[in-house]
Amino acid sequence: MKTNNYSTALIAIFTLIFSASVFASEINFKEEAYINDIPFDTEMIYNNLMNENIAATFSFNDEAYINDIPFDTEEVAAVYFDENIVSLDFDEETYVDDIPFNTSAIATDYLYKNAVQVVFNFENEEEINDIPFNTHMVIHTDQTDNSAVFYSAIYTPVAF
Repeated sequence: MKTNNYSTALIAIFTLIFSASVFASEINFKEEAYINDIPFDTEMIYNNLMNENIAATFSFNDEAYINDIPFDTEEVAAVYFDENIVSLDFDEETYVDDIPFNTSAIATDYLYKNAVQVVFNFENEEEINDIPFNTHMVIHTDQTDNSAVFYSAIYTPVAF
């Protein structure tokens, strides 16, 4: 009895292996001759249809306004949403410290590094004498009488 079961199993396994190897092989068909059995150009018809659909414009006439709802639906919806949002009671969640690093410090560091890496190329500007006094004289004044020197420096024209 055991031999009969083993034989049946072996035959089934060999049959599966043989059929799998037959279907796994590549089947090559011969090239068929071209048959022109459609008497019109389908590509041209498709392109014409697409061009007509793209060129077609639809214009709809405005419908007359009908005031058939005797209340403001926007106000009703706003009140409904406000009432439903207020009625929801959420329990306070416990704080979970699941991020082992300071995200604020990392973001600040990232933004700082990106800001520092920006290279600005400014052209040299012309020198404009827009200060009507000698700044060198104001800076190097005698500390005993600053106001008199500063006053005279402001109202004394300086030639450069």
